[in-house]
Amino acid sequence: MDEADDLLKTAEALFTEMNKNSGDWDELRRRIMPRMEGKARQQEQANAMTAVSVFSPVAHKSLLNLASAHLLFITPMDQKWFSLRPQEEGNDYSDQDDWYSKATEAVYRALADSNFYAAAHEVYLDRCLTGTGCMFADVTRDGSLVFKHVPTGTYAIAEGAHGEVNTLVRTLKFTAQQAVEMFTLGKLPPKIQEAYRDAEKRYTEMFEFVHLVLPNSRAQFGSDMVSPRRRKWMDVYIAKDAKKIVFHGGFYEFPFLVTRFLKGGVSSYGEAPGKAVLPEIGATLLMDRVMDVAGSRAAIPSVIVSARMAGEVDLRAGGKTVIPDDLIGSQIPREWADVGDVRFMLDRQDKKEKLIREAFFNDILQVVSSVDRQMTATEVNARESERIICFFSSFIQFSQDFQTMMNRIVCLMFRNTQGAVLPDDPPDEFFIRSANGKKFELRTPKARYVGKIAQAFDRLQRYGLEGVLDSLTKYIQVTGDARIAKRLKAWEVLRFMWDCSGAPSKCIVTSSENDEMVEAEKAHEEQMRQAALMEQLAKAGKDNAAAAAQSNME
Repeated sequence: MDEADDLLKTAEALFTEMNKNSGDWDELRRRIMPRMEGKARQQEQANAMTAVSVFSPVAHKSLLNLASAHLLFITPMDQKWFSLRPQEEGNDYSDQDDWYSKATEAVYRALADSNFYAAAHEVYLDRCLTGTGCMFADVTRDGSLVFKHVPTGTYAIAEGAHGEVNTLVRTLKFTAQQAVEMFTLGKLPPKIQEAYRDAEKRYTEMFEFVHLVLPNSRAQFGSDMVSPRRRKWMDVYIAKDAKKIVFHGGFYEFPFLVTRFLKGGVSSYGEAPGKAVLPEIGATLLMDRVMDVAGSRAAIPSVIVSARMAGEVDLRAGGKTVIPDDLIGSQIPREWADVGDVRFMLDRQDKKEKLIREAFFNDILQVVSSVDRQMTATEVNARESERIICFFSSFIQFSQDFQTMMNRIVCLMFRNTQGAVLPDDPPDEFFIRSANGKKFELRTPKARYVGKIAQAFDRLQRYGLEGVLDSLTKYIQVTGDARIAKRLKAWEVLRFMWDCSGAPSKCIVTSSENDEMVEAEKAHEEQMRQAALMEQLAKAGKDNAAAAAQSNME
């Protein structure tokens, strides 16, 4: 019980810190994407009336555009967006580079076969809405990767010494049936056991649990074959009301991705792009209501009548109203209290909506097809560069945050014996061995990002290499001197261009196979040289013999 109390106090302290941001998050959800409010409260859906009254279609669409741009520019499903590399890269390609290339393709296949991209979209919505997004990674019984979005507001985090998120606590709600499936009946408090035995409550009554993932001070060395309570991270579930630990295990790696849109100050949480324009969102909603009233007044105007005509005016379409003779010419009944000039409100609303779109980068994210005139290839590339540049700061933050998740994915696949697995025979560089060599930990590969943002730099290198090759080709054609081509490292040139293209590594020879081909080519060249030398010696012998015979005859 003491351990459970201490852990609950830790969770409560972290949630207290998180709640400093929850007010802004609630406001952002209500005014931009109400359906996320239900997720944050672990309900089926948000309050429908609240959603209608405060929902901003402009901010909602702007958020969707920004989240979709994350999928397009950072983790595109149809393009290569990362490459696994060893921690210590050499200047030349080697067999270990070939293994990391194959491992990269294995991870791509595993992500494509999982729900990663569907979960990532929800994470990006949270990242762009509240400034912080979270996702949990695990494997199923058949070895497939599985990912789950964790809504902002249901968890609290803390950072390590270098700014990486290494602590997370969250609240979950399970029915009695779900709790038994997760933890077995005997480990649950009596109240949940009673609900499980009650046919009416088993699937309906919800119970709250606290899940804590914390660094383990008693961890042992090793990335496999370590008892759960001696692994790097504690994995604890507590039944909150009963204050009872129902599960105590461990993780080899931190299992969550926590990504921040932008990070500033000392807070562990990210900065929400829409927070700065909350006043503008409120103003546009107010002006929408005013415009609705003005439209109603214009369509169904107010009418002034005399006291004698009260209740006698027919306002129906095509209706007829009979007025007394003495009121003829008095312009009664007539419209009055006309709607004022609302054009200035339209201008103000347009300006505020523009600010909202700019806060979510939508002014830059407009698609090329929206431009009315035909664009040249240069203009298309320039527009693409503008859209990419706006993501650079957020991309750098994402790349730092995602390294923890990439480590989790690679390690899960290494321990898998079926389903999503890594290639056989990993290089020694992949392991950190214990002193006696019996235990090991995995050295986290570097995830080098090669999506549209990262390609901005690689594109310069590739274009530079292509320009050099084109110039050398023209030089050789003009001069006929091919000696300069021998100064190039042909294998490195081929491998660089191959990697930039994103083509599968199985279609190109490995570094060892290339070395064997080079040795075979050298041996063949040596054989040809020896054969030519022997031919020259034989010819010289014949010439010498003929000269001697001619001399003897003379």
